[in-house]
Amino acid sequence: LQGATVLEVGAGLGLPSFVAGLCGASKVLLTDRGPIVGVAAANIAANPQLKGVEVAELEWTEADAAALLAGPLGGKVDLIVGCDVCFAPLFDGAVAETPALLHVLHAVASET
Repeated sequence: LQGATVLEVGAGLGLPSFVAGLCGASKVLLTDRGPIVGVAAANIAANPQLKGVEVAELEWTEADAAALLAGPLGGKVDLIVGCDVCFAPLFDGAVAETPALLHVLHAVASET
């Protein structure tokens, strides 16, 4: 992961992003939806040893993905990670969200 740019989708608390940051990724963007973003930001702030780890809200739309790619990700993603991406109790119909997530991943991966 040394020097890599990493995007985490559906990050929740952000453990995969933290691991990527500690393993030498140069930029890690931890993303989630709605209220989870604040929790993730607090976790980053509580761990000052994490360098290059940021958080952003990502609704699962191609427009949001394009904006993140052009902005915080600097047009490049080396690795996309996710862990428990569709947390059903938080998002009604999490299985129905899968096509939207796949479109976002395709949009990001196609551009880089």
